Amino acid sequence: MKIFSKAQIREIEKKGFSEGIPPLRMMENAGAATAKCIRESFPESEYKYVAVVCGKGNNGGDGFVIARKLNESGYKVAVILTHGKPVSDESSEMFMRLRDLPVTVLDMNEDTERSAKIISGVDLLVDAVFGIGFSGQVDKNTALIFKLMNSSKAKMISVDIPSGIDSDNAYVDTECIKADMTITPIGLKRAQVLYPAAEFSGKVKFVNIGLPSVCFDGINEEMYTLEKEEIASFFKPRKPDSNKGDYGKVLIFAGSYEMPGAAVLAANAAVNSGAGLVTLAFPDKAYSAVAPKVTEPVLLPLKSNENGRFSMSGFGKAKEKIEKASVILIGCGIGQDFDTKEFFKSVLREAKCPVIIDADGINILSSDIDILREVSAPIVITPHPGEAARLLETDVLFVQSSRLENAKKLCEKTKATVVLKGSGTLVASENEDAVFINTLGNAGMATGGSGDVLAGLMASFIAQGLTRAQAAKSAVYIHALAGDGVSEKYSLMGTTPTKIIDLLPALLKQFE
Repeated sequence: MKIFSKAQIREIEKKGFSEGIPPLRMMENAGAATAKCIRESFPESEYKYVAVVCGKGNNGGDGFVIARKLNESGYKVAVILTHGKPVSDESSEMFMRLRDLPVTVLDMNEDTERSAKIISGVDLLVDAVFGIGFSGQVDKNTALIFKLMNSSKAKMISVDIPSGIDSDNAYVDTECIKADMTITPIGLKRAQVLYPAAEFSGKVKFVNIGLPSVCFDGINEEMYTLEKEEIASFFKPRKPDSNKGDYGKVLIFAGSYEMPGAAVLAANAAVNSGAGLVTLAFPDKAYSAVAPKVTEPVLLPLKSNENGRFSMSGFGKAKEKIEKASVILIGCGIGQDFDTKEFFKSVLREAKCPVIIDADGINILSSDIDILREVSAPIVITPHPGEAARLLETDVLFVQSSRLENAKKLCEKTKATVVLKGSGTLVASENEDAVFINTLGNAGMATGGSGDVLAGLMASFIAQGLTRAQAAKSAVYIHALAGDGVSEKYSLMGTTPTKIIDLLPALLKQFE
């Protein structure tokens, strides 16, 4: 699904006006569609009493339509004005249409005590205060209203975007509404999918307000959600007479004496997602920890340094494998010794196939980004916010506050396909203008080893013939889908990387 900026939404609305849909009709359509969604989600039989809290702009105008439509459907409705009477012509007209209806209308500033009592006592609260036009900070009085609304036991439904949130930004630095559900017309907005702002939207539902498709022509979207149908289209049916060579050779450089599990998880993820042949190269001092836990991969123990990490003394044995690989994954749990860094750089220099750089590989890269100038292989990097901050020479707060822009910056700086991990993982490719965001997954996946599984999946999909961008999108989506399956079967606290790997073979049937 497309994700729009506020400027793009305004442009789409203008096109709607030029196509013969006047602003008043568009407001009526938006309010009516939102009211219908509320009725379907929160039936009057269970949620009788509703307060629609309206600002003075067009979002408030939508709220007046919602109040009228819910009243017509049998709800007991009160309208509470937060900033006085509406100011736009369309909102004023919708406000006038409430005049002869049995709808209680209160001005929060003039009847504060009664308004507060209603807000605290209703079953549903509809937030129609600001909409997508908001930016900056809320004033003290509005902040107090939002605190009152958030403290209510009522279900909270925001119209278009939770009030107090800038719809273009992920960062929330002011008092705002925390919704249980956000009902949004035209299309998704950035703040509904980018964290931490997305947390305030609750469940997001899209409603159609009757705009013709021509209104979307020429709108160059920068962001899309990952969708199952597109992911499934990347995978082609396997031929009956195929052999393991048809599904690629994955070469993984991972693990160390301290972190053998990273190697195990990455290799097992690659095997369980269909790679033809997986070779796991690891420091030989980790052999006793690695070997019993991997059965299908070919083992390539390499001479370790004194700390049990990769050493240049083992590179000669690795070089012949590099030449035959379909894809290389390097970095999971390898550490950052001086000779390990030299080993890493040597792998990059020798590689001709796509290389996925993960974890410690990214940290090594951030200390010597110029190594990429010597690399001819296509690259994928998979940084979490801390690693992204080191690559961009900034801090985590900046990375998280502008994730979309920073994913693009990483693409420009590294000329790589970028997987910016975290809540709402982003996939950016140097060959595509748009950035793709994953809306699946859960907090149970925030555990050590989860990234190793993701990297192993990505390597497997590249080996099977997907492009780097396709493999990145597919791995991110399927990894999250598996994580959701595990958490549903067990719990968030019981969601582990191993359980995710175990679910993959059955889950992948959906993509064959």
